[in-house]
Amino acid sequence: MTIFLRLAPLPRACDELYARQQISDQTHDALRAELSEAQIVELIFVIGNYTMLSMVANATGVPLEERLPAMPEKLA
Repeated sequence: MTIFLRLAPLPRACDELYARQQISDQTHDALRAELSEAQIVELIFVIGNYTMLSMVANATGVPLEERLPAMPEKLA
């Protein structure tokens, strides 16, 4: 199996953390199939840090580079 298929749960984990600040059991199980618990915790920290940095950038008015698309609105 290629690395891309094995790491398919990563974008879902990012989306879930961004939308609901938690990872579903299904996504956690899929991550656990490919990553150690320590790697999952590190992944959560990385996602959280990038989320925090984007909040700081937005709150302080850092302009978006023209060539980059805006992030979608937060899911309900």
